[in-house]
Amino acid sequence: ESALDSLNAPDESGPTPLKQKRFEELERKTKLEEAASLAERIELDDQEDWSGSKYDEIKIIVPDYQRHSDQWTKPKHIAFVDSILRDIPMPSIVLGRKDEREPWQLIDGQQRLKTYLRFLQARYTYNDETDAEWPKWVKDRFANYKFNVEYITADSDAELALIFERYNSSGKALNAAELRCARFHHTSALHHYIMAISGGPKMDGAVPSQLRIGVSEDLEKHAARAYETRHKIPGISNPEPDERKQVRQSTIKTYDILCKIVSYSIYRQTDVLLRGSKNETPSGAQACKAVLAAYNHGSTASEVVDRLYLIVTKVSSIFGDSQDWGYAWKTLKYFGADEDAGTEAEWRPFGGVNAWVAQMQCASLWNLSPRQLDLLELNTDTVRTKWHEFATDRDHGFLG
Repeated sequence: ESALDSLNAPDESGPTPLKQKRFEELERKTKLEEAASLAERIELDDQEDWSGSKYDEIKIIVPDYQRHSDQWTKPKHIAFVDSILRDIPMPSIVLGRKDEREPWQLIDGQQRLKTYLRFLQARYTYNDETDAEWPKWVKDRFANYKFNVEYITADSDAELALIFERYNSSGKALNAAELRCARFHHTSALHHYIMAISGGPKMDGAVPSQLRIGVSEDLEKHAARAYETRHKIPGISNPEPDERKQVRQSTIKTYDILCKIVSYSIYRQTDVLLRGSKNETPSGAQACKAVLAAYNHGSTASEVVDRLYLIVTKVSSIFGDSQDWGYAWKTLKYFGADEDAGTEAEWRPFGGVNAWVAQMQCASLWNLSPRQLDLLELNTDTVRTKWHEFATDRDHGFLG
């Protein structure tokens, strides 16, 4: 077995092994293709069956679990064009699919192709000029630049997601939450329900995967709660319609926080056989991986996200979500005395959502009965006082 396929890290610090076959045994073809042709294939109309078409004439799609491509800063745009004009080779564009009837999925290279396309569409400028205003030699070099393209045929969508993870596990291209989205896209109903309530894509078009993991009409119910859920969490913007097509940074941030809340709250009560680990003190990444895998079917996952929605609401009302003195979701910051303002030194809620605080507050309420939650809502002053004391305790709190 090669070193590449023996990698089997317990958490998101490394890639998941490709179990169906050795990585080097996947059907692969490599071609040198013009960037303009590749970029234009993203814009092709959808088609039910692409069998019989040439490789370089088939539509390219971006899987909805990949983040939105508009991530590069202007200096990166300039460096990108400069590399093209100097004919500097860039990393390969990687495309994959599991069936000849399907379009190619863009596994690696979305930012490069989408940036190239935006220059062609005059949405970006170089030296304050659109491509129509460039000198002829610049236009020619830009139009004739070629990428090395690797075509990979896999056995399943899940394997394609693992290939995506493999290509994006090194460097700083993707964070742990983004890799998690790819890893569980075709295997976990809990992942999709959390993504839906986060404001992200709703698994449109993935009918075989939906049937396999039991994702049902509950997906729409959880998706309808996205606005209210995100509105409760400080520092996260309201969901935008285009997030339902492709994840953005705000989608990933919400998804990551909610994943951690669920995992922290139910990891220990999840059956050891289901979570696949006897470790009672896992890292956040290990807990997320175990819980998403354990609640992989809609029959159990939907109840978890129903509870998540309730607890998010209760945390805001019990711990307080006011901008100045709401304890919900926020860490505390020490402010010194201000004689001019007449204020004493004190710890105050500060900033946007803090993932560790969110996990502790939600976990503290997760297993309470409706009556217990009602009692806490009737005694919020006491709860907030006790939370303040706990958080600022030098021996046992998290600020000491």
